[in-house]
Amino acid sequence: MVRIGAKKVIGLNLLGTCGAYLALPFVASLGSSTAAQVRLMAACLAIAGFFQSPLVAGQKTMQRNWLPKLGSPSRPIHHKLVSLGELFGQGILANTLTPWIASTFGWRAVNVAMGGGGLACLAVWMAFAKNEPTRWKHPDDDSKVIEKSDLRTSPDRTAGSKASTTTARKTDWRLFRHPAILATLWCKVAEGNFFYVTGQWTYPYFVEQLNCTPMQTAGYLAWFMPIQFTSGFVAAAAEAALLKSGVRLIRIRKCAQLLCASWRSAALIVFGVVRTPLAAAIAINIEALGQCLHHSGYSANMIEVAGADTATLNAIGNTGAQICGMAVPVLGVWLRQHFGSFTPLFVLASAGQIIGAVLFALFGRVTCPSDDPDWNRKTN
Repeated sequence: MVRIGAKKVIGLNLLGTCGAYLALPFVASLGSSTAAQVRLMAACLAIAGFFQSPLVAGQKTMQRNWLPKLGSPSRPIHHKLVSLGELFGQGILANTLTPWIASTFGWRAVNVAMGGGGLACLAVWMAFAKNEPTRWKHPDDDSKVIEKSDLRTSPDRTAGSKASTTTARKTDWRLFRHPAILATLWCKVAEGNFFYVTGQWTYPYFVEQLNCTPMQTAGYLAWFMPIQFTSGFVAAAAEAALLKSGVRLIRIRKCAQLLCASWRSAALIVFGVVRTPLAAAIAINIEALGQCLHHSGYSANMIEVAGADTATLNAIGNTGAQICGMAVPVLGVWLRQHFGSFTPLFVLASAGQIIGAVLFALFGRVTCPSDDPDWNRKTN
């Protein structure tokens, strides 16, 4: 990341991922049998996965460089706008267009449309994106409201970014022994596990457990993404208002994460217990209301708490989340077979969220541990 810059890392991600998805239907047609086609498609998807791996690290590095200064009341709004771009593209646009394209033109057209669209985005990205701002500065960067936060230091938005993009440096692995880093990492992995559990098993729960048709299930879940999309602005505006009123930033982060974990966990467990489709739909859409809160909790902390090693922290956290993504389908099938219900899977995912929120409440902090001279003396 430090050698080539986050812009090129994200560009390579788009090129490899979208290129693989675009090529997938053509590669599949080369197989002489169904088994051969499946193997070729799996190889193509493996290539896409390889290129996707550094995406989160690149995104978080770009956010660290471009968002308004830490403690600024405008930072939550900007952070939410960035996350809403992903939510809109993945959760709303893709979910709306994909069924229509597939039903009208066939599944191959989906890959052509999405892969081709991604390559078009790549051209725009490489033409206009920059690793860090050169002249742009947000007015709130000089605001006195920053002084009301609990920051021990007040680093510039791009602190350390110029050095990181021009001079290679070694990762400070001492950071990953600090409780604040470990707590934030746990939250990231627990969030990834929760995401994969809800993403992969919500639909089967409606179909298998509640005997709904696919179209009925689609109707029950239609409001899931729009709820996240709109409620995110409410959470960001509330965080900005609290910062302006003088509430400590770390207190906002900890309370937001605790509320997020308890809200979503309770809703998911209720979702797994109720026995009517309408009640399940209400529960899972209530869970969607709480999702936006993690952007004011641990997720925002992932940009700052590791300092110049932001990319490394996010790469490790994303790896842990992806491991959960591989384990969730197997674990879900096993629990379904042994307990006859999806509820144990939902309980496990909720427990991970709660543990992460408690750890974050105990040990979370805003600034990087290496900013503290006392900690540096203890670890050197």
